Amino acid sequence: MQSAIDEIGAARFGLVGGAWGHMTPRMGPVVGDAAGSAATGSLRAGRWRQAAGLARVEEAFAVDAESVFAAKVNHWLARDAGLGVAAIQGEVEEWDVTGLPRKFQLARHILLRQDGQAVALLRQLTAEGGVTASDIRDWPLFDRLKSEGKLDRCY
Repeated sequence: MQSAIDEIGAARFGLVGGAWGHMTPRMGPVVGDAAGSAATGSLRAGRWRQAAGLARVEEAFAVDAESVFAAKVNHWLARDAGLGVAAIQGEVEEWDVTGLPRKFQLARHILLRQDGQAVALLRQLTAEGGVTASDIRDWPLFDRLKSEGKLDRCY
């Protein structure tokens, strides 16, 4: 029952956000940011269906390519949380990260459970400023590695 409510809630958020964005010029980015924050909260609360729907809303209202890719990662994280890595593996393996900021190469490694490569790249990116301590704290992408104690020396 909770899963159905979560999916309906995410769809409702999308409809209300869409109407608000249509009626109020320049509100799309606000809707996208709110959806992203709500998706993060839902992921951390274990409500993966809701998080997946909210990540789709976040993606729909993204104002730039980087925001689109961050929303895609959030969607994959939600599906992984509910269905397991096998549910996203094919899509993530096909994801061409060539030309994207290196943090998305990192995301691809993390999503595919290539933890050794991920930690090595994360050390580089934190040293260069491409990923910050607040990124590691705030983005659910890093939650699994943190809980497994694999990021103790990275930030």
